[in-house]
Amino acid sequence: MSGEDELRRRLQELPGPAGRLDVDAVVERARKRRRPKVAAVTAAATGAGVLIVAPFVVPGLSPMSPSSTVMSEQGAGQEAAPEQEQAPAAGQDSGGDAGAAGAAQAAEACAIEDAEAAIGVDIAFEDDPGDGTADVAFTFLEDASFQVDGIGVALVERGTGRIIEAPDPADTAVDRLLGSGRHGSIEGEGGGTDGTVMLGVPLVLAAPVGCSGGSDHAAPAPLVWLTDASGAQRVVVGDPYRIG
Repeated sequence: MSGEDELRRRLQELPGPAGRLDVDAVVERARKRRRPKVAAVTAAATGAGVLIVAPFVVPGLSPMSPSSTVMSEQGAGQEAAPEQEQAPAAGQDSGGDAGAAGAAQAAEACAIEDAEAAIGVDIAFEDDPGDGTADVAFTFLEDASFQVDGIGVALVERGTGRIIEAPDPADTAVDRLLGSGRHGSIEGEGGGTDGTVMLGVPLVLAAPVGCSGGSDHAAPAPLVWLTDASGAQRVVVGDPYRIG
């Protein structure tokens, strides 16, 4: 028996005034009151179902969601990035070492004494050294005696004697000639009247090292590797060649 039939039966069995009730009207009103309750329960149940299911369906909210895994990896990468930026690169370290080595190399190459001040001898090219050979004149302003190991070319500013470029002392061509006495020994008395000219000297061709900024008045000057009377090896530079 349905709920409505049961309600009809009870209303009809009521004694006294119940017989005057409109049974159909009462049943209809009861039916209308029940419908909203059924609809409300259904909506509530559906909403509850959505709330329960949503955490597992919406990407990124589930702990095992692929999207959340990707985000976690990206987050870890972003956190690690600052540490990687702070860590110095190996290339930078080696670049710093190379820079220090280059500075030391330049300092050694450019630590050249002026021949006149150092040994009391004026040294000059007698002809243009551009072809790799030259006549080299030694004029003794003071008494001196030394062994000539080799002669090369430095770039020197006329008027100031500032060295702009000099042969690299680490070049094998330079290393081979040190102490060699390749050009023999020369000596002379001071006063500026005694001198020696070495003819057709093959010049040492070595890689250059920059010592200072360029100049419009730069010219080649004889750079001489020598061993003095005490046995010390020295490097001196003469006068810039006057072209023309």
